[in-house]
Amino acid sequence: MINEEKLELMHLAFSVAIALLIFCEILRVGDIPPAAVVFREFLPRFFDSKDKSAHVVLSHIYLIFGCAVTVWISVGVAFATDLNLNSLPILLALLGVVVLGVADTSASVVGCAVGRQRKSPMWNWVIAGEKSVEGTVAFIVSMASCCFALLAVCGEHSNGKTASTIITISILSGLLEASR
Repeated sequence: MINEEKLELMHLAFSVAIALLIFCEILRVGDIPPAAVVFREFLPRFFDSKDKSAHVVLSHIYLIFGCAVTVWISVGVAFATDLNLNSLPILLALLGVVVLGVADTSASVVGCAVGRQRKSPMWNWVIAGEKSVEGTVAFIVSMASCCFALLAVCGEHSNGKTASTIITISILSGLLEASR
């Protein structure tokens, strides 16, 4: 189970991080010195093709938001239903971090390093653009592995139902990520 104080601290930290990123983006877009100069020189190293074509760069905000949304939902549900935050499974609150921080990163690294199988007729219905089968498999395996590791570290036991749920969600998340 997750510690209530830590979950509330994560809630606050994600909220402050997003507020700071939005503030920095306002400084950059508004060309407000001296911050705009620093951001203009520093940030382009981390831009992808979508960021380079946009006036407002939102990728970094989306990534933090993706990690934060499961924490915010967990705290919101607990508050709305008077549920004790200590009774929430840790995976519920940390799924955003697992998906974006571990699985998506693994898919990118493996896909770029060894991804060869891109336009196979068998995978055309699910793999989009430059995504690879190897990257998708890395996403699924790393997500499921991280979920099981989190359960083990937190002392939560996984039964057959938990294991099948984790594997199913990992596969569906991997296929969804590959299709966008």
